[in-house]
Amino acid sequence: MGTNKRFVRMKNGPRRARQGGAVAIEFALTFVIFFAVFYAIVSYAFPLLLVQNMNTAAAEGVRIAIQVDPAAENAGQRMEELAAENAERVLQDSRMIALFPGAFDINANMVGSLLELEISYDYTATPLLVPLQLPLIGPVPRLPDVLRAQASIDL
Repeated sequence: MGTNKRFVRMKNGPRRARQGGAVAIEFALTFVIFFAVFYAIVSYAFPLLLVQNMNTAAAEGVRIAIQVDPAAENAGQRMEELAAENAERVLQDSRMIALFPGAFDINANMVGSLLELEISYDYTATPLLVPLQLPLIGPVPRLPDVLRAQASIDL
C-alpha cells in the first residue's frame, strides 16, 4: 500500500504542475476583460456626472434670469449676464467640477424672448482619464471632443 500511495502522488504531481500554467493563462485573459469593464464604467461615469452637473447649472442659470423685469432698460443683456453668472456659481459650488482641470465656456444669448444658455467643456484638451486603447474595442472612453449642456427659457 505504501508503494501505491507514492505512485499516486507522483502521478498527480506533474499533472498539477501542468494545470498551473493553464490557470495563469486563464487568469490573464479574464483579468483583461474585467479590467476593461471596470475601466469603462469608471471612465464613462465621471464624464456623465460632469454633463449632469453642467445641465443642472444651465437650468439654474436660465431659471434665475426670470428675476429681471422684461420692461427694464437693457433687460436682455442683464438676463444674459445673470444667467451666465448663476450658471458659473452653480458649477463652482459643485464638488464634481473640482476633478476636471479645464475651463468651462458659458454662453448666454437672448434672441427675441428666448434666453438660451450653453455650457461646454473641451474634454480632449483636458480629460480626467486618459483614453485606453483596447484591442478589438478601441479607445475607452469614446466620448465627443466637446461635452455640452444647454437650457433655454421663453419669456
